[in-house]
Amino acid sequence: MSKNIQLFNLIAGLIIIGMMIQVILSGSNNLPYIVILFYILSYWLQKLNFKGITKFVGLTITFLLLIWSLLLMFDFIFPFSP
Repeated sequence: MSKNIQLFNLIAGLIIIGMMIQVILSGSNNLPYIVILFYILSYWLQKLNFKGITKFVGLTITFLLLIWSLLLMFDFIFPFSP
């Protein structure tokens, strides 16, 4: 994998796993564990790179998980919003 994709995976992984740990500590159900598992599977798909398709699918899953994790962060960034 290229350096840009590795850097994206590192930053996305820190954000996704960090937010899911925060959700777990705030008393959530098993959904954060499934999201962390999806992140690990998407990273594995990127490493597999079968005809370029799995790399694209892995990056897409990682991007969607990153967006979803950033949306969870809005409660902490804007605590007084309705």
